[in-house]
Amino acid sequence: MKVEGRCHCGKIRYEAEVDAGKVLICHCTDCQTLSGSAFRTVVPSNAGSLRLLSGTSRVYVKTAEIGRRRMQTCCANCGSPIYSATGDGDTKVVGLRVGTIRQRDQLIPSDQYWVHSLRPWLQHLARIKKGKSSRASTPKAGGLNADRQPLRCDRSHFTVETAIPCALACRRKSRFTSIASA
Repeated sequence: MKVEGRCHCGKIRYEAEVDAGKVLICHCTDCQTLSGSAFRTVVPSNAGSLRLLSGTSRVYVKTAEIGRRRMQTCCANCGSPIYSATGDGDTKVVGLRVGTIRQRDQLIPSDQYWVHSLRPWLQHLARIKKGKSSRASTPKAGGLNADRQPLRCDRSHFTVETAIPCALACRRKSRFTSIASA
């Protein structure tokens, strides 16, 4: 399967061929730390198929507790992890980070490794409340912050009673600050 991927800021773009049946989840503590998450989802590229279309990645070589070295690449600008490869720098086959792949919905994991490091709460994901977006990025209803102070659009051209009309008037997402702190 041909895949296209990119980092968050778009400076690094790539394409590769992968076998969609080889997607795996790694629960090792190194992957948890390097991904900033509870696990990492990876698909190996087919040999020699990775083609960097734009950008240059930053490289970090990590050494596991058992002494195995792995090259970790990320975007030097936004920090998105892109792929890993052997510690000697051989990039014939790389472990692509599924989150950077445009076709990620088609890449369903078929295996898991280091399950003894699996976070126990993962088995309860289906029961955890699901929101449509981040509460942190959504202005409070009625145009008031958590301290019940009115909000002002970050363009500072007018004070609003509700955040929604301001966002519509600005024709973009606006940041809101308390009038008292402005």
